[in-house]
Formats: sequence, structure tokens, C-alpha cells
Amino acid sequence: MKSDDPHLLGTKLKVVIRTDSSVSIGYGHVMRCLSIAEELRILGAEVCFICKDLKGNLIKDIKEKGYTVYSIAGTDREMEFNWQEDQKAVAEILEGMGEVDWIIIDHYRINQQWEKSIRPYVLKIMVIDDLADRLHDCDVILDQGYYSNNEERYRDLVPVHSLKLFGPGYALLREEFKQARNQLRKREGSLRRVMIMFGGTDPTQETEKALSALELLMDEEMKVDVVTGEANERKELIRERCKRWPNITFHCQVNYVADLMLKADLAIGAGGSSTWERCFLGLPALTILTADNQVAMCRELEKVNAIMNLGWYDQVSVEMIARKIKEFKQSPSQLAEISEQGLRLFHQNQKEHKEFDWVRRVFYEQG
Repeated sequence: MKSDDPHLLGTKLKVVIRTDSSVSIGYGHVMRCLSIAEELRILGAEVCFICKDLKGNLIKDIKEKGYTVYSIAGTDREMEFNWQEDQKAVAEILEGMGEVDWIIIDHYRINQQWEKSIRPYVLKIMVIDDLADRLHDCDVILDQGYYSNNEERYRDLVPVHSLKLFGPGYALLREEFKQARNQLRKREGSLRRVMIMFGGTDPTQETEKALSALELLMDEEMKVDVVTGEANERKELIRERCKRWPNITFHCQVNYVADLMLKADLAIGAGGSSTWERCFLGLPALTILTADNQVAMCRELEKVNAIMNLGWYDQVSVEMIARKIKEFKQSPSQLAEISEQGLRLFHQNQKEHKEFDWVRRVFYEQG
């Protein structure tokens, strides 16, 4: 790299993040983008977000963390995505910013057509994906999933020159989880505290199903933490239900999820981005599939015994969950093994993950 490179001389990088959140989309895309935004801001970058104003979005939360958010009008039919309209709205915003160094895209509806058309407004494009189901025009592709064939999955989907960041070593974890990693305790398999968390919205109502299973097994020693998002339309019903039990605590839209994970002996949740948070902290989990993008990764993780996957939500009963919890209580070694396997996934990639060194390398040293 040239010694007179403007980035090395302290010029502030301008980074734009295009992502969405809503009742149907969930919180995962925004939460993992916030983790990159945190690291970039520490490195001195100027970071802003472009998001659609959809029902149950996290725009307010992003702003409360100190980021500027440019809002695009949206409707309740957010899945009816028109890429030309979206690109036009984003282009108008970018045009008013001057030179933009990077745009980071984390959106299942955005593909090569959108990305090619946004090229005149940005210097570099980074795509966060985990579906590997569409073409991309990007300089960097990041997929934090654990797959044995990631290179093959994207071989014909991204340009040959793209920098490919694959695997748990690039997991997008917020600062609270990195801090919590320093407080890890060795889990021996005892089961006294359970955490239920099915993302911010839980549209399939798995939280209540898990609660019902635990109610069948409840004793005085068992403690339960139930975590929901503000956009969960049944949160008040869940809150009232938790009040019936002195050893069940309800948490809504909290910023101490990592602390709850440290205390828990078992998590019950979906197979989305929280999977990496749990594995990173060695928290064993019963996962229930609630979206297509969770299937392949959960199957791979189950092969190496890093999770216990119960299958699709519509095929998982209250009794099935209760039976598996009872099995864990009777066989602590199963829980201990799952904990170790989750931690091992990150230990194998410790160099890449440590303090997000890869963010500096990608956005600055290769800038």
C-alpha cells in the first residue's frame, strides 16, 4: 500500500449501511450490522444507516446508539420488494453525501442488479449474506455461517476478485458479548437456569410454547429468563403469564442479553444470528427452526454437536421440548459437550475474531 494512502493519513471513512428490520423481517440484520458499525466507529469511521420505515422496526434504537438513520418510506407489505424503487431512494440519499467509501448491504431482497446500479455512488461494496441463493456484485462477501462448503456455495455467485470472509471467525457479535467472553464459566452440565429467546418479534409464538414446556417441569430450583423484543405483538400476554411464577423473569428489549446468557445453563431459541452469540459464550441450546435461512446452518452445527436442533416450529410440540429438557437434566454430560463444541468453533478461529481485527484489515489496510 502507498504511504500517501488517504486512509492511513487519518481521512475519516464514510460508511453507509443498508438494512431493514420489522415484525416479519425480525431484528437479526440490524443487530449484526450494529456490531460492524461499533467497530468502525471505534476506528474513526463515520457510519450511518439507510432503513425502510416498516412496522416494528429498530430505527429508534439505531438512533439512540448515536447513528444517523435515513428513512425510506415503507408499507406493511414489506416483502413486496421493488429493487428499482429501493435503489432510486438509496441513490438519492447517497448523492447528497458526497464521496462514500463503503456501502454495507445486509438484505435478502437486494441482489446483483441493485448493487451494480449503486456502483456510481460508492467506492466499495460489502455484502453480508447467509443464503447463497442469488448473484452479487461486491468487493467483499461475509457469511458467518458454519458450512463445510462455503467456497462452493458462493463460487458462481460473487466476482472472482471478491474478498471472501467465511465462517464463525467473522461472526458479527456486539461489544457486550466480547466483554462477556472474559467472564466465562465452565459449564459442567447442571440445569438450573433456562433462557428463552426467539428474537425480537417471534411471529410463530415459540416463546409461549417453550414456556408451556417448562411449566410442565417447573420446580423450586429452576429459574427461567424470558426475553422478547418490543415489536413482539404478544409481549404483554407473555409478561402477564410470567408473573404467575415467582421463578420466571420477563425481560423486554434489554441491552444485557449477554449477561443473561452467562447465567443460563440452557437456551431455547431460534436458529438465527443468536446461535453465534450462544456458541461464543458456550451456552448449550435447543433450537427450533422458524425461517428458511436457518436450516442449512443448523444442520451443519448439529453434525458437530454444537446445538440440539428440534426441527421446524410447526413440527415441534410442547411435549417434545419438555422431553428433551428432562433428558438433559438426567444426562448433564450432553449439555457439557454441546457447550464445549460451541466454544471450540470460535477457538479454531480465534486469530480472525480477536477484537474484530478483520474489520481494520478489510476497511483500512486493504482500503
